[in-house]
Amino acid sequence: MHGGLAEAVRPALAELSPSLQELAHCDYVLGADPIFIGLHAYEDCGDGRTRRQTAHACWPHPFHLRKGEPPTVVLPSSREDIAAGSVSRAQITLEHEHFHIIDWAVFSRTGKWVADWVDLPVVSDYAARDKQERFACAGQRYIFPERTDWGQVLSRDTRRFFDAFSEQGLAVFG
Repeated sequence: MHGGLAEAVRPALAELSPSLQELAHCDYVLGADPIFIGLHAYEDCGDGRTRRQTAHACWPHPFHLRKGEPPTVVLPSSREDIAAGSVSRAQITLEHEHFHIIDWAVFSRTGKWVADWVDLPVVSDYAARDKQERFACAGQRYIFPERTDWGQVLSRDTRRFFDAFSEQGLAVFG
């Protein structure tokens, strides 16, 4: 495990409320090639990127993990190491991937992705890819509202949703 990447996990988790930390519970692959260690059978992410060098979240699914294995956040590249003096790229990336794990936790318990419950804004070009990216990017924006270089600011209603979700966890959907 790459030391600098491991140091990014604790502050990334600390940004989440206890309810969201519980939903974000996962294993980590940090600084290692996920194909080499047997995490994936397929290298291609489906969009021209390789899983060997792309941060991602995976959960039990035929293309990712076997049933019963914990969801996993992968940060394979040392390029995403800690940047001195600011919120690190690794921490920001981990936060995004945590929101994917949270989304999967909601889906595994309710049968619906968060974006099936809530109309979330498309806060960036990357968020426009699909509903899972829309949620992860909005969650990342919620945690780091001071980042003005990421596109759209969250609306008051979207912030209220994230405030309630942070406080109540899954009960917000009930």
